[in-house]
Order: sequence, then structure tokens, then C-alpha cells
Amino acid sequence: MAELRGTTVETSIVRVVDGDTVAVTILGREEKLRLSHLGTEESNHGSDKPVTPWGKKAKERATQLLPAGSPVTLEFAGNEPLAVCLERYRDNFGRLLVWLHQDGQDFQERMIAEGYSPYFNTSTATPTSTATTTATWPPSGSPRRPTSVSGTRSRSTAPSSATTPCWGCGGPCGPS
Repeated sequence: MAELRGTTVETSIVRVVDGDTVAVTILGREEKLRLSHLGTEESNHGSDKPVTPWGKKAKERATQLLPAGSPVTLEFAGNEPLAVCLERYRDNFGRLLVWLHQDGQDFQERMIAEGYSPYFNTSTATPTSTATTTATWPPSGSPRRPTSVSGTRSRSTAPSSATTPCWGCGGPCGPS
């Protein structure tokens, strides 16, 4: 299992919203999660971004991997008490910013390795191919620089009050 360094909470999946967004229940309240360091294309209408076949495939794969009721572990960037994390680690849309782990596996790394995040892949693999992909996680020149897909990630434990654009999707995915 990946070394978990932030505050964690055990919960279960309510539903998959998109390839990089899921819903869970925490303390009796349904919460949408924006999965940190994972950027998939859109599968739902409702934003200014177009729905794409890649986005639909990413949601389909996430739904296969995370069926409703699946137990998961959520990890926050910091190690404050859960109540603080639930307030502090949110994007501009109110979604919690977390890493998701299932059965000891980092879900974000799995989706990237399988080719569902075109922002990180440098191969011509498709979401359904078995071709080996090389992740550029993040692309060079990025303000955030986790070390590798299979290595440990660099995680800031000091949240910023400013939100910078995500290097994966260009959107407001979280604190810098």
C-alpha cells in the first residue's frame, strides 16, 4: 500500500460522477470529491468543457473500479484533524480535494497508468489498450512536481489561501 501521510478517513463510494470526481458519505453527509493529481476529460454536460469519448471511457472505468458501496480510504494533503480537513481542503466548487485509495492501491496512479488521464500520458495508448504508457506527472514546467507515478508524491501540508490553476486540467482544482 502507498504510504499515507495525510489525515485519512474510511468511507464507501456512493457514485462515480466523472473520471476524476466521486461521491461518498462522510459523517452522514454526502460529499463530492475531486481526486487530486488526476485529470480526466469530461463525461457530463454542464461545464464549458466539451464531453469527449475519453471522458466517457474514464467515467466508465472509474465506475467499474469503484462500484457503489465499495470501501475506500481518503487521504487529505495535511494531517490536521478531520473536521479541519473537511473545511480547508475544498476546491472552488466545494468538492473535497483528496487522494483515494482502494484495496491498498492508489486510484489516481492506476487511472493514469491505464491511460485515462491524457494530461499525463506520453504514449498513443487508448483507454482500452494494454499499451505501456509513460506518465509525465506533471508535465515539465508545472508548478507542482510529484516525483513519479510509482514513487512517493510530494504533498504540501501547508495549505495556501490562494488557488492556482491545476496543471492537469487548467481548472481551479485546489490550493497551490
